[in-house]
Amino acid sequence: MTGAGRGIGLALVEKLASNPDNIIFAGVRTVNLDADHALARLTAEKGDAVQLIEISSANRDNNTAAAQLIKTKYGRIDVIIANAGEVSSFFILHRYSLIARIPFGGSAHSHRDL
Repeated sequence: MTGAGRGIGLALVEKLASNPDNIIFAGVRTVNLDADHALARLTAEKGDAVQLIEISSANRDNNTAAAQLIKTKYGRIDVIIANAGEVSSFFILHRYSLIARIPFGGSAHSHRDL
């Protein structure tokens, strides 16, 4: 899951982690989270069931590396949740042209690499 460090992404990771059959790769821009961060506490509590992975939706090389890491460790991914996003004042001023800036390719490239 991309965007797992806060907001909806973090809430989804917490909910999915409550099922012991799930293994969640929680995608964040940097895996060096403060120990008090909710996601860092969750990974410590759940062990291998919640694993931090560095991933940036707009970075194809980063997506490929993340996909290969998961493929090597588990052989497959059942579900990709592309939750990462960006909203800025640009959206308010030019909301219809923003679509050109959204990095849809990241998750698609990750899925293809598996």
